[in-house]
Amino acid sequence: TIVIVPCDREEMFRIAVELFYNRIPMAHFHAGDISKEGSFDDIARHMITLMCDIHFCNGEKAKKRVQTLLKTIGKSVKHVYNVGTTAFDNVKIDYSKVPDKPFDLVLYNVPTKKPEEMDRDLDKIERLLNKKTIWIYPNTDPGHWHIIGRIEQVKRKNENVITYVRLPHSQFLGLMKKCERFIGNISSMFLEAPYF
Repeated sequence: TIVIVPCDREEMFRIAVELFYNRIPMAHFHAGDISKEGSFDDIARHMITLMCDIHFCNGEKAKKRVQTLLKTIGKSVKHVYNVGTTAFDNVKIDYSKVPDKPFDLVLYNVPTKKPEEMDRDLDKIERLLNKKTIWIYPNTDPGHWHIIGRIEQVKRKNENVITYVRLPHSQFLGLMKKCERFIGNISSMFLEAPYF
């Protein structure tokens, strides 16, 4: 049995620790990635890498990063592979949440390395809202409640803002594909969005 541990979120880190201590082999998708501005996810991702047995990387730079990390602790680099992104594996697109008029899509998470920039970023986002906007709640990184409070405040002032706590990936992709602007700081802006 090999368990697949994707990406870098704290939930995946907790699973990886449990599997590691129970000596259950793991394969890690998107090993070696780094976020553009740095985040808690980078640390979780590299810690998952150290616990995993097989590493699937998105590009040669990520592969080299994983190999360097593993070599520093004397682990084998035999099972480090450049397979590209998994963002497009089994893609399904659902347009059921797409409005019938032009809209913007917003998804902004806490900038974990620079939380002091959060209010400035949210001010910029709010100034951009000049049409129907779909704003999806952030992930659960520390400080997310501040963003949620701000979203709800904006929603009360601006009747063009629609919010969702969570959406299935297929509906999110439908919104991403059809939006006029995608505003925020999430990895989908660098993976899926350019494809669309």
